[in-house]
Amino acid sequence: MVSPKYFLIFTFISLTSILSSNPNAQKSQNLINNICSQTLNPSQCSEYLQQLYRNGDSLQTLTQKTIPYTSKFLFLIYDEIRVREIQSIKNPTLNKIYHKCGEAYTAATNTVNESQTVLQSGDYQKLLSLASNALNQAQSCSKNFGMGESEPSDFKSLDLKGQNVCSIVLAMSKQLLAGKV
Repeated sequence: MVSPKYFLIFTFISLTSILSSNPNAQKSQNLINNICSQTLNPSQCSEYLQQLYRNGDSLQTLTQKTIPYTSKFLFLIYDEIRVREIQSIKNPTLNKIYHKCGEAYTAATNTVNESQTVLQSGDYQKLLSLASNALNQAQSCSKNFGMGESEPSDFKSLDLKGQNVCSIVLAMSKQLLAGKV
């Protein structure tokens, strides 16, 4: 059995040699790092974008891929909120909080969906505005907690991931607007 310490060292050396020997891998890592450095959770962002990035993708192409996945992710959060809202029917305060969170994530999802069309039109200023709006909507969910109800830790983790995927689209929008294609 391989020691976790040696496995970690081997993995690091392997990744380092791959990135240094493959200029496309270096380019993709630079693109992802530039985007993720402007997000709420850079490490989660990096994992998220590496799954979507394909060799040679531009910022525009990666953004086109990211928006639909972000929309789906936000909808899955909405789906979890809806389940929790139903389960909390006997607790009116918590039920109301989840209902407001559902409205916020519905609005965030719709805003991200709209941004796909705006991206294709090339109106990066409007894209930036939509992405900022989606992030604000997602962030409004956690602000509802505190009226005698604390945000459950498992939900808080999911909510933070939702906020981060919105911040990824926002970071991409900022770079597209700045002309970093």
